[in-house]
Amino acid sequence: MLFGHISDTHLGASPYSLQDREKDFYESFDEAIETMIRDHVDAVIHSGDVFDSPKPGGSAMVVLLKGFRRLADAGIRVFFTLGEHDISRIPGIPSPMLFSEMGLATFVGDGLQHEFNGITVIGFHKHRRSEIDSLRSKLAQLDRAALNGKKVLVLHQGLTEFHEFAGEITQQDLPRSFDYYAMG
Repeated sequence: MLFGHISDTHLGASPYSLQDREKDFYESFDEAIETMIRDHVDAVIHSGDVFDSPKPGGSAMVVLLKGFRRLADAGIRVFFTLGEHDISRIPGIPSPMLFSEMGLATFVGDGLQHEFNGITVIGFHKHRRSEIDSLRSKLAQLDRAALNGKKVLVLHQGLTEFHEFAGEITQQDLPRSFDYYAMG
């Protein structure tokens, strides 16, 4: 079983308001998709910040649609969670969820078990600092759950051991029973 893991694609970002920089993000995403197809991965995990804004422009949406469609056409399953750039503070359905509704990707940020070829994939969407205690509780419950076989945890959280100011959780907060941690 071969997984591809990407994160923080920030589709639609245009640093310094430069169109060329926006195109760089699209080209990098397309290159990642092409690499995963060429390498015959079985599934792709996107661990958050799919878009640069919770209200992405049409170009960003089309680039993601074409990429996910290419993966689907190649028989590659896509799993994703949401990062802080994907989630609006205004209640509503985050834009990446559209691709889940279309059957091109599976949202795993709900904490539910998603089975794929004998592998359990579980994830949580980005939790803000005010929600960290809730996330820690959910992560602790995973170690107590009776999960068999290989397991992948998908998160979009920073670890304080790697970045003192941007980290929200520690390595000790992660459940020990997982085989791979797909983090963004």
